Amino acid sequence: EPQSGDLVAVAVSENVAPIFGPSLVWPRGTGAVGLAVAERRLVVSEDVLADPRVTFTPELRARVEQASFRAIIALPLLGKKGVVGVLGIGDEPGRVFDAEEIRLAQAFADQAAIALENARLFQEAQHALADLKAAQEQLVQGATMRALGELASGTSHHLNNLMAIVLGRVRLLLAGPESAPLRRPLEVIERAAMDATEVVRRVSRFARMQPLEDWQPLDLRQLASEVLELTRARWQDAAQAQGIRIEAALEGPDLQPVMGNAAALREVLMNLVLNAVEALPNGGKIAVRTFSEDGWIGLSVSDTGVGMSPQVRERALEPFFTTKGPRSTGLGLSESYGILQRHGGKLTVESAEGQGTTVTVHLPVASPSVSEGTRGEPARLAASALRILVIDDDDEVREVVAEMLAAQGHGVLQASGGREGLALLEAGEKMDLVLTDLGMPGVTGWDVARAVRARWPGLPVGMLTGWGEQIDDATPDRRMVAGVLSKPATPEGLREFVAACHATSRRI
Repeated sequence: EPQSGDLVAVAVSENVAPIFGPSLVWPRGTGAVGLAVAERRLVVSEDVLADPRVTFTPELRARVEQASFRAIIALPLLGKKGVVGVLGIGDEPGRVFDAEEIRLAQAFADQAAIALENARLFQEAQHALADLKAAQEQLVQGATMRALGELASGTSHHLNNLMAIVLGRVRLLLAGPESAPLRRPLEVIERAAMDATEVVRRVSRFARMQPLEDWQPLDLRQLASEVLELTRARWQDAAQAQGIRIEAALEGPDLQPVMGNAAALREVLMNLVLNAVEALPNGGKIAVRTFSEDGWIGLSVSDTGVGMSPQVRERALEPFFTTKGPRSTGLGLSESYGILQRHGGKLTVESAEGQGTTVTVHLPVASPSVSEGTRGEPARLAASALRILVIDDDDEVREVVAEMLAAQGHGVLQASGGREGLALLEAGEKMDLVLTDLGMPGVTGWDVARAVRARWPGLPVGMLTGWGEQIDDATPDRRMVAGVLSKPATPEGLREFVAACHATSRRI
């Protein structure tokens, strides 16, 4: 034993076991074997009880006295890092071990030392391999996150285009007189589309380590109510389809506002509710409770489900840790924890196997000055009726943008690409503003902006693109355009963007 120096038997012959027992332990320095280890040399004795070099504890001496063997040969097993064990051979008192027997015993001891040394090296190799695997997993996780960033960058344009179509059509339907019977489901679709867009943007920002934006005073109870509505299909409809019943309820008072990003906090609450649903394979109850506590606004999500073991609970907030198998990334709770940290909040988990789980969120109260300063509708820019050229190679996106602009009183001309748009201008079409997509085949949005700046320097160009999150003021061609608006554009955002871009024509 490395710590105590005691000798613990690895193997015991049949005639030794009845006297000393199967788990033989020699305290450090006792017996002939202890002496051999201490002096790192061969010890031979015709009678260990009469040998003054050999010491025993009273208990060991009593056991040796009962034994028929007192003549001992003890050989230390020497490895590269010192003594790794000892070989002890006993016989009747007075037995003299000759040189040949000692040589054979030494050869056996050397082989045993090599075997034990190899076993030690194998264990060390296994530990090194485990460390290497852990390091590889960290590298893989890092590569996974980098790949996620690249994937987000490459797909954000397409996803934002799709969301532009969904959101634009929903907003147009909401603006119509026939929308009254469908207003509630349309508003749910609108909110979900906006959140999906924000998730894409946030993943893209995460890949570039950018902070959350668009903070505002938020009603945490209202967010929880929206999340229960958004997840109703999971905890009610899908559960009933499986023959189980899950009840979800919102409890607690109205609260002071918190400062935060609505889509990010809504995603946190949605993760907690969906985790609670998955913890109820046989049905049960989910309780979402709001409360205030010592300057914090709190919200808890409790379930009556399967609960977590202490080991799982301790690792619940670790990135990539999951008990759900390959269908889960293991990022839900850890991502939620990260979002709350960036909001100055905290997240705690209480759980026990068979007794359900409660996850509690704490967020700081928004300061009164911030809350009051942001109340009311923000001032909006307005533009008179303009003639606007909309250039986009995606027909659905172009048409929904054109319809939103037309609904605001503008005259709109459409072009399915940069070359077609420039040809319309060359043909003499008089425009007050050009809105162009960025990523188009043949002639890109930057190409359109450069051509317009060269031929019609007083005509402003606005960039309406799904790549907007990746265009900043340092982009070389950024000065060619009057502004950049990320897709999907809302009617309100589009109105302000058009007014801001048109205003630049007075300064050109």
